[in-house]
Amino acid sequence: MRPHISLDVRNVPDSVDFYQKVFGVAPQKQTTDYAKFDLMEPSLNLSLLSTSGRVSVVNHLGIEVESADDIVRWKQQLLELGILEKVEEGIECCIARQDKLWFTDPDGNPWEVFTVHEQLAVTGTLKNTGCCVPKGKGCVGTGDLHGVSKEQYRMETNGGGVGMEVERKRFGSISMLASARSSRSVLPMKLMPTTLCRMSGSRCSEGSIGYKIRAG
Repeated sequence: MRPHISLDVRNVPDSVDFYQKVFGVAPQKQTTDYAKFDLMEPSLNLSLLSTSGRVSVVNHLGIEVESADDIVRWKQQLLELGILEKVEEGIECCIARQDKLWFTDPDGNPWEVFTVHEQLAVTGTLKNTGCCVPKGKGCVGTGDLHGVSKEQYRMETNGGGVGMEVERKRFGSISMLASARSSRSVLPMKLMPTTLCRMSGSRCSEGSIGYKIRAG
C-alpha cells in the first residue's frame, strides 16, 4: 500500500525536471501534458497533469524521514540542487518537536522533509502552537533573508550581451535571487542553471556562475 498524489501543474516538462532532480529518478511515463512517477523511496505514486487549466493549491506536502542523519543527507542534496529554502532545527511545530527542510515546486506548492524527535502535549489549538508552513510563498519570509547585494552580470545571447543588475539576498550560506532587471526588460526574473559571467567594467571577468535569468 502507498499513497497517490495527483497535481495540476502549469507545465509538465518543467515539473518533471524539478521532481526528477528531487527524487533522483525519471518518470515511469510522460507525455506533453501528463507524467507519472513510480517512486519506491519514498513510496509514492505521483502524477502531474496540465489538462485542467488549473494549478493545485495545497497547504503543503511532505516527506517524513527516520532520523536526523536522513535530514543531513536531504539537506546536502537540496543544497546541491539549489532549491533549499529554509532549515528548521528542533522547532516546536504542529504539536511536535521536529527538524525540517523546506523547498517549493515550480507551481508554488511548499514541500517539507522532516523528522519528529518527540510528540508534545496538546494544550490548545494549532494556531497557538506554531504554524506548519512559514508565511509567504514557499517557506521563506523577508525576515529570514539578510545580506542584500547588487551585482552586474552580462548574459551572452545570439544577438549579443544583455546587461543585468541582479539583487541577491542570503539565508545563512544560501544565496537566492531577490530581483533582476535588464536593459531590455523590467519583468520579474528568475535564476536558472546556465552560464553567466560577472561584469567588470564593460567586460566579462574570468570565470562564470551557474545561473541564467529568465522572465518569471
